Parts: sequence; C-alpha cells; structure tokens
Amino acid sequence: MRQGTACQVLKQKNLTILPSEGDNQGMERARREPDSRRAAETVRRRIDRGGERLWRLEDFRDLPFTAVAQALSRLARAGEIERLSKGVYYRSRPTAFGRSRPNPSAIRQLAAREQKLFPSGIAAANLL
Repeated sequence: MRQGTACQVLKQKNLTILPSEGDNQGMERARREPDSRRAAETVRRRIDRGGERLWRLEDFRDLPFTAVAQALSRLARAGEIERLSKGVYYRSRPTAFGRSRPNPSAIRQLAAREQKLFPSGIAAANLL
C-alpha cells in the first residue's frame, strides 16, 4: 500500500444466510398458480374439443398468458393449428380437397373489432 492513502474497510453482506421458516411467501404463490404444463394440456384439450374454429389468446383468459402463448406456438409448430396472425390461430379439419380454410367473414369480424374495415380492389369489384 502507498503511504498517505487511507485504507477503507468495506463491510460485506453475508449472502449465505438461509431465510427463516416463515419467509417463503414466493413459494406459496408459485404453488397456488397453475403449472405451465397443466395450462398447455388445458389449451390442447380445449382446441381438440372445440373443432374447426378461430382461436385467440383471449379465449384462454383463465390461464397464464405466457403459458397459453407458448402452448399455441408449439401447437402451430407441430402442425395441429395454423397461425393466421399475431395471437390468432385456426384449427382446420381434413376435407376431400385438403385442409379446410377459415371463413373470410369470421376473420373480417375478428379484425373489425380493432379497426374499421371495408372491401377494396377485386373484393370490392366482386361485391358490385
């Protein structure tokens, strides 16, 4: 050490002290919340029972958001459902001509909830 400089002793906090028995509120909360695996199974069962229809994240409000988003993403990667847009999925059914497609009017109604829509281009010409 150089002479003339003061040596300061820093107090260090011991982080190895174990919490007391009553200090586990976080674990209690985690135990009460639904498990992500159970949420994924619930999502899969509802989609299987629901048949051919559009699915949104709002259809699973009773489950944790992140678990539902992950479960829907995994189902889409597995090919069980099809992702149409962010947060909107479609479960098709097999037909003689291949997989079914979602009803365009149902998609329009879903999009019209967020913003006003109107036909344009060839769709507008066909409506005339």
